[in-house]
Amino acid sequence: QDSDYLEIVPEIVSQISVPVKRQKRVVAVITMGSYHSAGFTQENVVFAERLAPRAGVALDNAHLYSETQQERFKLSSILTHTADAVIVVNEEQRIMLINTAAIQIFKLQETVDDIPGKTFIDMLGATPLASFYQDFKEKRVERDKELEIGTSTYHCSMVRIEGVGHTIILHDITPLKEVDRLKSDLVASVSHDLKNPLSVMKGYVDLLGMTQNLNERGRRYMGAVTDSIFNMQELIDNILDLAKIDMGLSLQYEAVNLSLLISEVEEENLFAAQAKGVRFINDRNKSLPPVYGDALRIKQILANLIGNAVKYTLEASEVRIHVETPDTRFVKVLVEDHGVGIAEEDLPSVWDRFVRVRTEQTKNIDGTGLGLSIVKSLVEIHGGEVGVKSKPGEGSTFWCTLPIATSEAMKSPGKPGIASLKK
Repeated sequence: QDSDYLEIVPEIVSQISVPVKRQKRVVAVITMGSYHSAGFTQENVVFAERLAPRAGVALDNAHLYSETQQERFKLSSILTHTADAVIVVNEEQRIMLINTAAIQIFKLQETVDDIPGKTFIDMLGATPLASFYQDFKEKRVERDKELEIGTSTYHCSMVRIEGVGHTIILHDITPLKEVDRLKSDLVASVSHDLKNPLSVMKGYVDLLGMTQNLNERGRRYMGAVTDSIFNMQELIDNILDLAKIDMGLSLQYEAVNLSLLISEVEEENLFAAQAKGVRFINDRNKSLPPVYGDALRIKQILANLIGNAVKYTLEASEVRIHVETPDTRFVKVLVEDHGVGIAEEDLPSVWDRFVRVRTEQTKNIDGTGLGLSIVKSLVEIHGGEVGVKSKPGEGSTFWCTLPIATSEAMKSPGKPGIASLKK
């Protein structure tokens, strides 16, 4: 009754049909015919029954191979037409896969099919990718880096896959860099234009105070104007600092006396502290090792942390500044206040730009919401980390780590951290 059997040769007079099964499902039938009556023995039947399972495996393998080839073709098509450059290098440092975008970026003469099997050094050894690849293999750099190739900028990401090798992906971020540059130029221009009228306003406010005999209410009003001008100037300075960080700061790295910088920042905040009845407790070791970094920027980090502590701590309380050396590579600076504290759910966002945790107790405290963001950016540029511990009603402890000025660290003409931070 099966239509597939209609083409059987008429002369066939003996036949064996054996089902081929995979997982209890019939996927095929093996049929053998003979021109002789009783042309098959029981031994032939046993042979056919033994052959059927192997035929099933062969059919499965053929099916899997076909699917694999189809998926390989799909993957090849995707990689060929994607705008991102993709390169796969095996453990022997030979290129296993490269797509058209990568060939175009590096201006290679070979085709996609010619390169697999050739060494990474032969193909890409003279490109900026080579040093990043070598540094990543030796675990000296992170997996992401910006590379300048020709007139374009690429975000390069490298991942090691066990048993395969290294996968490299390059994404063209040249348009984003241009937009970022235009944004920074705009911020710098507008901020500069805003500072001039503020300086004029500040000058006239000072003149009014010197030339006019103001009553108590007038002096209070003038004080409010002066505070507003100061807050606006602080906001502009912070925005300019962030713009410089985004564009990539040029820092002067040297051995810095951390203890001296802390004393200077304490002195600068002494008036604000005394106005609130706050006293500084300083239990740092007088023989602290020098740190390796830019003295001006490290002082800015300390000024933001200590200034914030004075601003948010309760009146007639204290601000404790503690420095410890958890290992031979970094010092850890901790600034503890006795303020209202920060709720646990708000802690992850305190380092974000323009974020201020507002509560009933802090709503009248002035601030730009940029100080801690600047601290985080500058600390990470120096190769350190930041953190905070806080409980509502008990106060907060902000901390950062800075690299110790070891002989090994100071051998490098560059910086211990990354060149810049891009948001």
